[in-house]
Amino acid sequence: MPNGTRWEVRLVQIASGCHFCVGWSDFRRGNNVSHGLTEEEEDNEVYTPDIESSDDHPPSGVESDSADGSQSSDDRGAPDEDEYPTWTLKLTRSHIKRTIELPHEFWQLHLRAAPQQNVVHFLVDGQTWRVLLKHSPGKIWVKHGWRGFKDANALFPGVRCHFKLVDAQDIQFYVWFDRP
Repeated sequence: MPNGTRWEVRLVQIASGCHFCVGWSDFRRGNNVSHGLTEEEEDNEVYTPDIESSDDHPPSGVESDSADGSQSSDDRGAPDEDEYPTWTLKLTRSHIKRTIELPHEFWQLHLRAAPQQNVVHFLVDGQTWRVLLKHSPGKIWVKHGWRGFKDANALFPGVRCHFKLVDAQDIQFYVWFDRP
């Protein structure tokens, strides 16, 4: 930068393209960057540069069936090849009618520094959804925003949702779906 300040901004390549993630909000604030950003990008502090990629396929995760028919990652949020931790959930009728829970162990392992964070962002194909969480001992669930997210993404029972934590500071998950 012209003022001599060095900024570390991490670029993550995922199925929808390349995204600035960790460090972007600090860079943006520190340099008063706003011109040219959409209102959504300014509000959510996410910027998606227009970068072509020949590797446009989502990574695969390791999954196991649970007793209630939903599926979640049995690797307890171990990082994928790209070092971003991911958890997976196979949606049930209950998830569609009500809401989803975030795995408490995943939160404790990867987001311990933000134990009572109430706002997270789900990123899907260049769109960002802001969802509000509710915490209780041993349980974290989406309190507001799930209905709009599931409706906009046409989710139904049997769809497998993959949540990749791409920014632990602003708590952003890149989400992709495997449909039956």
